[in-house]
Amino acid sequence: MRWKNGTIALAVCCASVGAGAHAGPMDGEGAAIPYASPEAALVALRASPHVSERLENDWFALQDHQGHVLWSITAPGNAMYPSMVKRTLVQRDGGVEIGMSIKCGASRQACDTLVQTFQASNDRLRQRLRDTTTAAPPSAAAQPTPTGAADPQR
Repeated sequence: MRWKNGTIALAVCCASVGAGAHAGPMDGEGAAIPYASPEAALVALRASPHVSERLENDWFALQDHQGHVLWSITAPGNAMYPSMVKRTLVQRDGGVEIGMSIKCGASRQACDTLVQTFQASNDRLRQRLRDTTTAAPPSAAAQPTPTGAADPQR
């Protein structure tokens, strides 16, 4: 099964930016965040021609269209700064899984809130992807790659 533009666009339309988390990989599939700081991540990601970016509510939302990776990186004015969330969309066994890694430099309480916010956002995203996949006609399953960027809902 290949990625469908409508599926990822739905995730983008239904998402907006949220709050903080504690450091370290979550859910395994996303692998660790290789960047030491939000600034380093932004420099590296902006250098890729496959990455789109937007700024929303003191968060940089970036999507690597080639790797199916969604990044949420705090701007300096954000209460969760310095924090980064990497979410990787992986198709497995006919469904979509979301691997997630988080680096959070905010307070423990803010970081815990960030983790909870992104986990809830991932649950909503999984449900939307499931709903869209089961509602799509069989011929739509072989459509091209995703577009847009996804952020957690508040």
